[in-house]
Amino acid sequence: MMNFTGVLLGYEKNRPLTDAERENQLRQKERLELPLSDDLCVIKLNSTFMETVDRYYAWRGTLTMLMGGAAALCGVGYMGFVWTTVTRWGRPDENPQHAMLFLLVTGIMLFSGAGVYAWYALKETFTFTHFPIRLNRKTRKVHVFRPGRPGRPILTADWDKLFVTLTPCPMGRGNRDWNILAHVMADDGETVLDTFAFSFVRDVGELDVLRGNWEFLRRYMEDGPEQAWRLVHVCMPIAEHRESLRFSFDRLHVHFMGVGLWVWYPLLPFWLLCVVGRIVSMWTSKVPVWPEHIQAQCRIEADDPYVKDESTNPKEGIYSI
Repeated sequence: MMNFTGVLLGYEKNRPLTDAERENQLRQKERLELPLSDDLCVIKLNSTFMETVDRYYAWRGTLTMLMGGAAALCGVGYMGFVWTTVTRWGRPDENPQHAMLFLLVTGIMLFSGAGVYAWYALKETFTFTHFPIRLNRKTRKVHVFRPGRPGRPILTADWDKLFVTLTPCPMGRGNRDWNILAHVMADDGETVLDTFAFSFVRDVGELDVLRGNWEFLRRYMEDGPEQAWRLVHVCMPIAEHRESLRFSFDRLHVHFMGVGLWVWYPLLPFWLLCVVGRIVSMWTSKVPVWPEHIQAQCRIEADDPYVKDESTNPKEGIYSI
């Protein structure tokens, strides 16, 4: 699902937990008997850590397309007004002062709108190609790259102290879109100090799939890497470099796999525009690099039998799932 909660608007801090968050809490020590789901979220996996994508990665580029397109339309619209005014200039029924005032007012309105849309587009462009989440089994830490934090983009939290919950996303389709939020809590156990989201969004009718993704992460941290290692077939090829142009097509295309042709063909132009937005977003951004002290805590043993990354992907890539 396309949902930009946490990107366009940050999460509220220094607030008490809600009753709904308590009711939907997901506990680190509580096993859920559900099918596990990785949902193409894993970048790297081994006995020391698992690295996943952020919840915005799957639809990356859509915001760039929508907001960049809206900004471009504002500029094109204004140039249309200018052209119309120039072609009518000097006619007996045309008042030059009114025409100039019209261009001034519309220019202020349209370029202000374009500026806002461009600012929104910058949430995806000229930033990081993705915002990885790294779960370290040995140190029991979670490291998170966060959007919109150029000065301090990385949050580190204790896995065992996180308050994890299922919650609807404020932006989007009312309460239809749900995600997994992790809250960093104050010592009183009541106050939310910081928040980040795990790796994907689901419709309210698919909450068990969302719980299955949490259980996938939870079992890795609590039970070891074997189940996750067996489940993951494809790792996202983005750890040390930008995704390829082909993969940009494939990653967005996978969202449309399985839908009927009567849905696919009408959405084809939208999908192609999203691909263009994704390519622009990716190739104007830089690949995130973990600081040395985090890398030092995440060393992989030479004889680790549970290593999976881009190099272990099948030849079919993302279509092997």
